[in-house]
Amino acid sequence: ASALGATSSVQDIEVLTVEAPESDTGSAPVVEEFHVSQDNIYSASMDFTKYMNKSSVETYLTFTDNTNSTAVEAMKIWIYKALHLIPDQSSLGLGDSTTDPLSGGTSYTIALGSGTLDSYGWDLAEGTQGTSVTWTTKPNSGWYSSTTDATDTAISETGVAKYAGPVEDWTKETFQLYAAGTTDTEVDASGHVRIEFSAKNYGWDGIDVVLWNNTHYDNEHPSDTWVGFDAMVRMGGWTSIDYKTGEWDDWSSNWSDGNTPELFNGSWARYRIDFYGTNLVVSHSEDGTTFTEAMSVDNFKTRVSNTDDLTFLIRAVNPVVVDDLQVTTLTAEGAVASAQGDILDLDFTSSIDSEFGTTDVSSDHGLDNWW
Repeated sequence: ASALGATSSVQDIEVLTVEAPESDTGSAPVVEEFHVSQDNIYSASMDFTKYMNKSSVETYLTFTDNTNSTAVEAMKIWIYKALHLIPDQSSLGLGDSTTDPLSGGTSYTIALGSGTLDSYGWDLAEGTQGTSVTWTTKPNSGWYSSTTDATDTAISETGVAKYAGPVEDWTKETFQLYAAGTTDTEVDASGHVRIEFSAKNYGWDGIDVVLWNNTHYDNEHPSDTWVGFDAMVRMGGWTSIDYKTGEWDDWSSNWSDGNTPELFNGSWARYRIDFYGTNLVVSHSEDGTTFTEAMSVDNFKTRVSNTDDLTFLIRAVNPVVVDDLQVTTLTAEGAVASAQGDILDLDFTSSIDSEFGTTDVSSDHGLDNWW
């Protein structure tokens, strides 16, 4: 067609469909795999090992919203031995032009009852594998536990923490990291610390990391947010660092920013923020081992060594995935002072760890409208 160009023409088109084999394998069919995911609210699929009697499958298939005890209507699309379902939870189901996907934070079950036959009359119930699947969809907002395809283990493994998004569009939410194994918000006595984590973003923004001073905010000037924080690092395609250059009562703040397309560009990377001496350094790594500095300042305020009132906060507004989050003590010169992750070490292998706050605390820190 490329060679003939405009002179070529199609006289007719014949679509050849795959036909079920005439000879039977002599065994009952099984569902080879159900394809459902907490992150996919738009479809579900199942693969059969044999060509099925489509009408019997559709007759004995049930799709149930367990949370609300209601049936879910779905458009059924057959592709060879696979059945693809497009759920529609609109008020009239498939009877109107509107398609509403599955609801967030809801339990669903797809089941195939006895009487589901293959093309040769074998009943699926006689097979050796399960005939149903139950799963719960992701929440509409906030953090939740999930899995992801394993990458380089230095970057991320299968268990991750995902942020679905805020309750209100375009509103950043703030979450708190706790001292390891406790509900104590104090993370370090000296303020010489490293926060390191792997992340991948699914929106235009990345993550903000805030080093918060509890004592100054709560006890001195509770109405003034600028007194409360020591530093805020906004990381994304454009990264900025707002930070204190003087003591807590120095209300002035210095800042530095720059174009950083290497940060939160839709690919997995490992990020490191070091607070030590008078330095604040932001670095990233594609392999989890070799880090490249993206931005730094060398006139960060001097922290008082005998205080233990610092807290780490993480802020987000777009969907993002976080894994292997560690907070480690540094020396004033920037060397690792203890074992990696001595303050906090979260891998999210089975759930959102207790040290990782999942409640928005923006209002507690006066950060409601901060960008």
